[in-house]
Amino acid sequence: GGWDEPDHKHFKKILARCAQDYGRVVEVAAAEMGALFSRTDIISHARWDAEHEDLLIRKRVAIQRWRGERAQREADARECVEAGSVREAQAERRACAVSTLQERHEQKRRLEEWRVQKREKAEAEQAECEARKLAKQQQLLQQRREKAAALKALQEQQAAAEAAREMSQRENAPPLAFNLQSATSRRKQNAEELARIEKLRQRDMEIARSRRLASEGKREKLNERVRRQEQLRKQFEKPVERDPSRLLQPTASMKHRASAEADPERLFAERPAMWARATPGWCKGR
Repeated sequence: GGWDEPDHKHFKKILARCAQDYGRVVEVAAAEMGALFSRTDIISHARWDAEHEDLLIRKRVAIQRWRGERAQREADARECVEAGSVREAQAERRACAVSTLQERHEQKRRLEEWRVQKREKAEAEQAECEARKLAKQQQLLQQRREKAAALKALQEQQAAAEAAREMSQRENAPPLAFNLQSATSRRKQNAEELARIEKLRQRDMEIARSRRLASEGKREKLNERVRRQEQLRKQFEKPVERDPSRLLQPTASMKHRASAEADPERLFAERPAMWARATPGWCKGR
């Protein structure tokens, strides 16, 4: 079918997963092999594979039929030989050979017809595709020409309108003194407008500067806070050595009690001072 052996094997595997359904295999193969082949190529290959499988089935059926006929003829020949009909068996074999030869010629003729039909079909499809491409190109060219003509007509209309407007302005132009006065007033208005725009620009720049300074101040405060937190973290992150035997060592109170029990004379010598309990002010006088 014009495909490489690995690609064809991949296609056959997909066809096996789709239970030999050529309708489903086109969608699955387009999803898995779309990077290598287009949907049209996959459809063409599926059609070729279907025709090829049909030919193989016909070939197997023809071979089985031929083998059956040959076995039958051989059985008949054996029966003829056993019956003593040697000449009839030879005639039968000749007829069988002629029939086999005719069948082979018929198969070759059908195969040649199928090849011719396939080639003519491929040529017709190619011619139709080229005709569609040519028609599409002509359609695009016609659309471009129509767009160019419409753009040219629009430009001509705009030019005519501009010329008519200029002509009307010349015809309705006021005297020179009025034009000078209007030009002076327009310059004054333009100067005022420029001053107002400059004032607004200065105000916007001042607002942006104040916002930038405020943002920088917030960023500096945040950086200072992060720096202080980092310093505190470094102060408290002191390495501590692990001492598993510390769990079995006695505490200070246990050591003091053990030393007092070992020396009875010191049992009450270092008695802690007992302070009198203070009386709250609100209980006094009762």
